[in-house]
Amino acid sequence: MPRPAVYTDATVVAVSAKEASHKLQANSDRRAIVNYLVDSGGRATLKEIDEHFGFDIRKTVLALARAGWLEIAE
Repeated sequence: MPRPAVYTDATVVAVSAKEASHKLQANSDRRAIVNYLVDSGGRATLKEIDEHFGFDIRKTVLALARAGWLEIAE
């Protein structure tokens, strides 16, 4: 069994080009994160996203990645 990935503040998150498996509600935190990334040119680090929203959003970002909205850049 492989080890789980470790994400740091410097991990880059990008808007995914593939089709997402879920729709986002208009006023949700998830939609706000995707909108922020689009406004930021499509990419940002986890630290930049946390600083913008003022709290730790790592679990939400990883859920968006699993749903296909975002991807973790290598």
